[in-house]
Amino acid sequence: MIRPLFSALLFLAPAAGAAPVPGTIPLEEATPESLADRIMNGAHAFVARKIDEAARASRRVKLSDLSRERLRQKLGVVDERPKVRMEFISAEAVSFDGKPATSLIAEGPGFSVHTVRWSVLPGLFAEGLFVTPATPGIENAIELPGTPPAMILFPDAGETPEDVIGLNANLPGEK
Repeated sequence: MIRPLFSALLFLAPAAGAAPVPGTIPLEEATPESLADRIMNGAHAFVARKIDEAARASRRVKLSDLSRERLRQKLGVVDERPKVRMEFISAEAVSFDGKPATSLIAEGPGFSVHTVRWSVLPGLFAEGLFVTPATPGIENAIELPGTPPAMILFPDAGETPEDVIGLNANLPGEK
């Protein structure tokens, strides 16, 4: 019983004879016009602040785009790049019995390896290996990447992608 009574006294205490905060007037003395002006002035200030923030963000984007363009020029990466399109390729032709050629070159426990190529510049392609988790129960199934790959390997000069992933014995294995 004491706690609710004490809370009520604390709630009522500032209202009984307390002076208004400096720079304010009691709500009863405010005119409807002054309240509306204060609300609209606050809304205008909020919108102006948001517009200013958006303009600053836009300037940052333009500056970063300009920096990227300068870097492209310095590195000599100025050719227009085509939309990247990856193709699964095979060195074998379609067989006479109508079975299509496959890009599959190796399989292991839980993964499959396919030969792929992708466009780099108009008329220029890069080739590599696409290692993907094997789909159990579906022969030569490929789960196309909806998520980024777990790893991208670039072999050193004189090595092939097959060397790096251990499809041949050209590189010594780790012990």
